[in-house]
Amino acid sequence: MDNDIGFQSRDIYEEPRVRSDEEVDPTEELRFPIKDDDLLKIVKNKIASTENYYNQIKLTERRKENYDFYKGIHFDETQFEDYQVPYKDNIIWRNLETRISIASGRMPDIIVTPANKSSKARELGKEIEKALDARINSDFTQRLIKDGLRYNHLDFIGAIKVRWDANMGEGGDFRFDLVRPKFLGVDPYATISHDGFTADNFNYIYEYIEEPARLVLAKFPKKRRELLEMLNLDEDSKSLDSSLIKYLEFWFTYYDDKGIKKEAVASIYKNIVLDVNDNPYWDWEGIDKVSENLNQNGEYDVTRYFQNYFQQPRKPYIILSHQNIGEGPIDTTTPVEQAIGLQKIINKRGRQITEISDRSVPKLVFSTQYIKQSDIELISQDPTEHIALDATRVNEAFGIIPATPPNPILYNDLVANRAEVDSMFATHGTTRGEVQSNESGISKQITREGDLTIADDIVNIVVERVVYEMSSWALQMMKLFYDKEHYVRNVGKDGEIIEVELSQDKIEDGIEVSVKSSSTEKAERKGQALEMAGMKLIDPLTLFEDLDAPNPRERTERLMTFLLGETDGFATYMSSVGIDMEKITGKKETGNTAGGGAEKAQADIEAILSGEEVEVSGVPDEEYLTAIQAFIQSPEFENADEESKQRLIAHIQKLKAGLDQIEQPPQEGGENVNI
Repeated sequence: MDNDIGFQSRDIYEEPRVRSDEEVDPTEELRFPIKDDDLLKIVKNKIASTENYYNQIKLTERRKENYDFYKGIHFDETQFEDYQVPYKDNIIWRNLETRISIASGRMPDIIVTPANKSSKARELGKEIEKALDARINSDFTQRLIKDGLRYNHLDFIGAIKVRWDANMGEGGDFRFDLVRPKFLGVDPYATISHDGFTADNFNYIYEYIEEPARLVLAKFPKKRRELLEMLNLDEDSKSLDSSLIKYLEFWFTYYDDKGIKKEAVASIYKNIVLDVNDNPYWDWEGIDKVSENLNQNGEYDVTRYFQNYFQQPRKPYIILSHQNIGEGPIDTTTPVEQAIGLQKIINKRGRQITEISDRSVPKLVFSTQYIKQSDIELISQDPTEHIALDATRVNEAFGIIPATPPNPILYNDLVANRAEVDSMFATHGTTRGEVQSNESGISKQITREGDLTIADDIVNIVVERVVYEMSSWALQMMKLFYDKEHYVRNVGKDGEIIEVELSQDKIEDGIEVSVKSSSTEKAERKGQALEMAGMKLIDPLTLFEDLDAPNPRERTERLMTFLLGETDGFATYMSSVGIDMEKITGKKETGNTAGGGAEKAQADIEAILSGEEVEVSGVPDEEYLTAIQAFIQSPEFENADEESKQRLIAHIQKLKAGLDQIEQPPQEGGENVNI
């Protein structure tokens, strides 16, 4: 089945189609209402304008070269002879993966500012913060951002799309998808805004969507008949389940007759306009809300209320951009592109060193006056081999031409170029975790801090902004579509289960979201926390929180039970961490004598009567002592054998000794005072 949508004149690595200035009118604006033919003409012109821009900056060729060098396709390997080695040392791949791993591994904290200072608003803000942390600050988002950063470095742009998925859970939910740059087209006259969202300055963004034919027919029922006719299929055709349709999704800005800015989206397949609508991710109509109290005229006020978190409608794309000097929406360059020249030299120097080393083998020279040619051919480099010569002087019949090793200049140049590429990516060996034997501790620290400063720059400019826009879009989608309760479940930092129930009414007007992350700040905070802990100026829970330790509350509880362990023989601590004392001591664990109660006393009595030894630890409570005394006065004690009686009396004496030690503390001389 033909999947050509009629607009795409090139594949990602094909020569793009160039339209003349006469054919493209960049000032042409979309206005509504508009006929399908007029819309198609304008959209085609916009796409041609974009592709002309891509051609001017040689985007296709530059992308292909970036991908080739990332993959290790550095040259045509068929040009080498059999004895030669097509040397490749792919520094670009290694350093790029290290660079994006460091940057994507520093997910910023999401902070929600409540709508007002009331306790209810603050509590609601905390719930929303937990929900955003569960949905946005997650392993999924970290993987998404890492892949987006890779696209940004190789394709000069990355993009994440937000959309509503009716098939996600009960009632649907929002989701974030990574967009493949080769399917994305952007307004060539746009720039990445410094204030606002990354796509705010784009007059249009388009994307090629590939979906099953049956799904496309279901999404656009009004054009079902036209689509089937164009596909030359009928309703019962099996091809509807196996075929894919690639259509265009064109998001654009237009202005109404009053000059009010509007956002819309058109879906187009070949020459069929499947649908045109205002941006579905904005409440354009609003709802009427009636006031609870009467006004001065004795009537209820009716206010038009719009379910929007944003202050303006936006295209649902988050752009990843880092090194852009404002000449267009595509990044001006990337470290990958800058390093390609050095990568070529690295390969050349490595190949030279390898080939010279291969040729640097001593040559054996023989005189045919003493040795026949046929015998020379039989001689090898076997160390156990002996050669018999019928000659007065050996050097007259046999000699060795010494080898010339590679010039050290080649090796030094190779090392210098590798280090230069490391500097371009800010991923030196120290940062990658490699051992540098010739580097001092101070030098390692300076190198690592320099690399992490560059990583912080990527986090601040790209990662933080992406997470901020994702969080903001999440609130917009919640406020727009959460007409029913949605539940968010996650495991928090303390290990507790977080359950948050959200609806659009809980996203109050005035609520704000922000993000913040810095590895330098975190390192300083950790250092300060350890320093304060050494001076006993910080509590354990705050210490674990500042150290970003997992489950800080549980760690604090374990620490406190351990520090108090001497009062109960560490029984409470061992119980809290799930360790069986019986396996360690070889004795049956009967629990903690301190506290204990009547049940504990009965268990100890039964153990003593059965011949077991019961250790005394801690301070017995009143119920425990009462139960022991009651047993001493009971007929059961009288009927017990003498040995059991003595063991029980010895146990009581140990209890008394423990009580005496607590009630009669030693005086300065070290002796107890008897009362």
